[in-house]
Amino acid sequence: MRLSHLLAVAAILMSAGVASADDDPPRTLSVTGSGVVQAAPDMAEITVGVSTIAPTAREALDTNNDQTMKVFTFLRSAGVEDKDMQSTNLSVSPRYRNYRPNENGPPEIIGYMVNNSVRVAVRDLASFGSVIDGVVTAGGNNINGIQFDVSERKTLTREASANAVRDAIEQAENIAAAAGVKLGRILSISQSGSSRPPQAMLARSMAADSVPIAAGELSIGASAAIVFAIK
Repeated sequence: MRLSHLLAVAAILMSAGVASADDDPPRTLSVTGSGVVQAAPDMAEITVGVSTIAPTAREALDTNNDQTMKVFTFLRSAGVEDKDMQSTNLSVSPRYRNYRPNENGPPEIIGYMVNNSVRVAVRDLASFGSVIDGVVTAGGNNINGIQFDVSERKTLTREASANAVRDAIEQAENIAAAAGVKLGRILSISQSGSSRPPQAMLARSMAADSVPIAAGELSIGASAAIVFAIK
């Protein structure tokens, strides 16, 4: 083997040895911070349904169509836009006569039921109670699934995320000071967000003659996991 080749191999081995000596994992400190922002809801979503029963499926559907259109007409007159109304369920099902133990044969159909459900977003929370009241008057007879929300959720989520990062940094500084070490650069940051249902602490009627609604208060939270290098 030529001398040049031997020198090249030696150089490679020496560089590999140096790399392995300096390849110790860095010392790190991992912390997780949390941030929460409280906000009063300014909008709400609700599922409005119309259920009708008739001797035939055709009659039940026709009656349901009429009542549902009246509900739509009212919602539009109350300021709800078409983009804030979305159908979620339409079903036609038979109704059977109550079964008796001494009877034989297939169950007897005595009528049909039609259900039509629509998810509605009300962006003016002050009118929410009166909207529910008007929906029932217009023909809605199945109301459920109230969910409150805030229109500026993105802004509040960012605020909660910033609070979580600040909390994580403060934790890291306290831990480093107690341990007698110094924080180095940030190696990684990861974030996640969450929200809790409204806490019913602001029970109030949206209007004097409407359905009383407890709007409560929303908690929008975020967490931040940060890994620091330790000097």
